[in-house]
Amino acid sequence: MMRLARTCCAASARAIPALVAALVFGTSVPAFAQNTPAGGTPSSQSGQKPGKAAKDKKQAEKAAQQNETETAANTAKANQPVEAAPEKPKEEKEVDRAIYISADLGFTRMDLGGISDSLGFDKTAANGVTWSVGAGLRLKDLKLGARWRVNDTTEFDFWTFMLEAGYSLPLRPVSPGITAHLGYIYDQSLQRALFRSSIPSGRLTVLDPNVDVRGVNVGVEAQAMYWVSRYVRAGAFLGFDLNFLSRPQAGLPGSTFPIPDEIRNKPLYTESGSSVGYTFNVGVRGAFDVGF
Repeated sequence: MMRLARTCCAASARAIPALVAALVFGTSVPAFAQNTPAGGTPSSQSGQKPGKAAKDKKQAEKAAQQNETETAANTAKANQPVEAAPEKPKEEKEVDRAIYISADLGFTRMDLGGISDSLGFDKTAANGVTWSVGAGLRLKDLKLGARWRVNDTTEFDFWTFMLEAGYSLPLRPVSPGITAHLGYIYDQSLQRALFRSSIPSGRLTVLDPNVDVRGVNVGVEAQAMYWVSRYVRAGAFLGFDLNFLSRPQAGLPGSTFPIPDEIRNKPLYTESGSSVGYTFNVGVRGAFDVGF
């Protein structure tokens, strides 16, 4: 009986720790009992607690999963094609060498004897319109060419053929410049109002006298041209010319009756004349280049 009591007490002593472990760690009694050595010391007491180990394992798995996600995102980002930056459109640059053609239209004020006068005319100044056509060679900002200009006024018409040379500042889109020219000027028509006092009055006159005026033209122009494209320019110009004119002695007007001596003795018929006049021009101009 005493041996049986000792056996029961030993079994009870071994069962109590197993029951406590089952309540604390959630381990079944039989499993804990199987892992309990005969000496009565649980194996969990010699190692790490199962709850902490599971928590550490879960955190390690989460960190590994996060690292894999970041690695995959970085790899995908690195493998994406790099978009090239859009190229800037190239600016159209005009050619350095070109044949230019230009034309203009504007207002003119012309005075045949504005500075000095011995032409023998009753009046020398008039207003009107002017236009011209020019062509030549352009070497970058320099140009050399020729121009034909018409000054059509209320009292007379003059034509001028001239050589011109100019330079434009290398500014864009508006390029200011200056041009000098030298040419030959001559009249196309002279109205009777210029020398009315030298013509017999009444019905005696049949034909107007043949009066010619010609000379040398020297001038300068300033312009500002806007580059519409690499070939086309448009802008405004302002010019001032000096005209060195001469008039040969004119023949008497045709008449059905003898011309009075007071008319015959007019300077227009007895001597030649000369003058220094000026021309003022302002208007708009266009130019077109043909590069080569």
